[in-house]
Amino acid sequence: MGDSKRNEFEAKAKSFIVREMIKEARKEAHLTQDELAKRTGTKKVTYQD
Repeated sequence: MGDSKRNEFEAKAKSFIVREMIKEARKEAHLTQDELAKRTGTKKVTYQD
């Protein structure tokens, strides 16, 4: 049970780090979330961990 919770925690932590890296790069490129979504062919997503 402990390994499962630890793995879930680590996955969420890595996901958070990646989201923050993307957000920072997006801001440095002076792109809005909508602009980035259009350029990457995705939809704007908001996360609630």
